[in-house]
Amino acid sequence: MNFGEALQAFQQGTVDGQENPIVSVIAPFKLWTSQKHITLWHYAIDRVVIAVSKVTWDTFTSADREIVRKTAVEAAALQKAGARKGLDGSTEAVEDLRKNGMEVVTLTGAEIAAFREKTRPVYDKWVGEVGTDLVRATEAIVAKTK
Repeated sequence: MNFGEALQAFQQGTVDGQENPIVSVIAPFKLWTSQKHITLWHYAIDRVVIAVSKVTWDTFTSADREIVRKTAVEAAALQKAGARKGLDGSTEAVEDLRKNGMEVVTLTGAEIAAFREKTRPVYDKWVGEVGTDLVRATEAIVAKTK
């Protein structure tokens, strides 16, 4: 859904929830004006995918490929920092949500485990669709971040 349409849908109550970073999306768009609740459970991995078609990539010189690669790494790092701003080692972003009237719930480890247990059948179905190797590789990356 186009984000402009999503904002209107939030305001009209057509869409009653969303998932986005606090500092780079929820705060600047003042989503607390249409959504009064937020649940923090640190489920997401901060992946930024920057892609170039093979046809285009093959037209680049090796020097240009290196420039694009380095720029992509830098852009991904900036995006990740923006998504986490105010959350890593700080409660500032969460407190701003509370000040603006949002009820903030942080799930416990036991609550997250219960959610995983209930959604396991969906997870298992999609492992088959996406591919076991890709899912296991992703799980290994996630495990390293804990």
